[in-house]
Amino acid sequence: MSWKLKQKAKRILAREKGAIIKEPGGKISIGLVFPNRYFVAMSHLGFQFLYHLLNRYKNVVCERIFLPEKDDIKEFLRTLSLLFSLESQRPINDFDALAFTLPFEMDFINILTILKLANIPIYSSERNESHPLIIGGGITTFLNPEPIAPFFDLFLIGDAEELIPEFLLLFENYGKSSRSIFFKEAVRIKGFYVPSMYEPIYDDSGVMKSFLPKDDAPTKIECQKSLKKDKDIPFSPIITPDTEFANMRLIEINRGCPFRCRFCATGYVYFPFRNWSTDKIIDLVEKVELVDHKCGLVGSAICDHPEIETLLDETKEKFFEVSVSSLRADRITKEVAKKLVLGGYKTATLAPEAGTERLRKIIKKDISDDKIIETITILFKEGIFNFKLYFLIGLPAERWEDIEGIIKLIRRIKHALVKEAKDPFRLKGITISVNPFVPKPFTPFQFHPFEDKDSLKEKLSFLKKELRKEKKVNMIHDLPKWAYVQAFLSRGDRRVATVIDMANNLGNNFYKAFKETPLNPDFYVYRQREKDEVFPWDFIDQGIEKSYLWSEYQKALLLGDEIK
Repeated sequence: MSWKLKQKAKRILAREKGAIIKEPGGKISIGLVFPNRYFVAMSHLGFQFLYHLLNRYKNVVCERIFLPEKDDIKEFLRTLSLLFSLESQRPINDFDALAFTLPFEMDFINILTILKLANIPIYSSERNESHPLIIGGGITTFLNPEPIAPFFDLFLIGDAEELIPEFLLLFENYGKSSRSIFFKEAVRIKGFYVPSMYEPIYDDSGVMKSFLPKDDAPTKIECQKSLKKDKDIPFSPIITPDTEFANMRLIEINRGCPFRCRFCATGYVYFPFRNWSTDKIIDLVEKVELVDHKCGLVGSAICDHPEIETLLDETKEKFFEVSVSSLRADRITKEVAKKLVLGGYKTATLAPEAGTERLRKIIKKDISDDKIIETITILFKEGIFNFKLYFLIGLPAERWEDIEGIIKLIRRIKHALVKEAKDPFRLKGITISVNPFVPKPFTPFQFHPFEDKDSLKEKLSFLKKELRKEKKVNMIHDLPKWAYVQAFLSRGDRRVATVIDMANNLGNNFYKAFKETPLNPDFYVYRQREKDEVFPWDFIDQGIEKSYLWSEYQKALLLGDEIK
């Protein structure tokens, strides 16, 4: 093992507060894997909370594993060292199970890098009892796990709070027996998906015809959801300066979203919308140890918590600085804005998503331009002088006027703030994040094709040219070529795994892999899906009727024709 890499791991641990070190003897050893760098992983609340959930079991030792930095990967290869865990620097192929948390499709390719650095076969079919059990979870897996299904032994579909106790009991009883017995028992449990127990069938055109279970496997996998308000509140147990939220304790206050915008999976796969108990949140705030007195309240609909003002007051009393995730423009009151500023909130993040009221109605984010400007002005009056606004391009029924609408809206916002400020130096800056829309499973827009890359480039070029004219306005954006890859991975089937494998072998280059493999990526990216088509993810039961998603899609298209 490389002494240099080992010392680096120890330095990272020394900068943390809250890491758990356990003796491994006689315990179920689980390597908790985030297939990206430490900085990204430790900024993710779900990953941190999983670490807490697993380690609170006395019979479990859970240690963290990350994708090494590029230079560190070279060091692993140069010294022939095996990838190891952070806590004990134990080779990860020595764990009983490796549990991957997968919030982002673009991290799929890093799964293979991690397995290869551990000398573990990447395909489930090539592994045996001597290898760790490879498990996947996270939102991408209960949207569509099929593109990476050949790499995994088991997926846990749903909220970890519900699934972990069942998994640990199963592993205690059958984990040390043959894999075939373990898998046959696993398919009996709700939310447990064993890919090897299913066979996809395709027609001559390449469209999926059926998805057949083997033996006693169920035809549908029910996504497990944590619905109890008296549950453990998700929080980040480890504090470190080396994250996006440096030395900040993150606390989840709600899950899901009540608005169910047609483009966004959050309101569908996390349905029903759940606010966690105020008393439980405050109790957690009272108990957690303070570091630099910072707290971040996390949720997709922060201001829709019925007692958000109370929570802001309580966290401000306990912490010197309070931050929140993005705000919805029609849910901010003057009182909430005042409390945010008193808590040290410095940059307001809002997501208009579209440049016109017309398109916002189509995507079911029906917020007027005037309301957006009013909300931003309220925040500005109370002392927030930095703003970040998120927009999507390439949405269904989008017209060029909707792209121009982004420019017009930004100019109206800036004019309102400069007028309010009187002193032009009070406005620190407006950052515009513009990203190509990627259709996601289990949303009304799952049927819609991804927009042509050249068209997206044209729109981005126009926006950049126009926004350069605006002082204190900065535009950032994703590249359409990477959004294309994400669209390929988001709605792919098992055949996509061969492309991921090839891309990894070619230095993580998807576009070279597209040329080297017979699979046509345009088939997955640009094709219009039909109402009755069998989708690779249809076997997952989210409690949402496909017919409802289709009807919402048709309503959106109809609105696109009707609204001028």
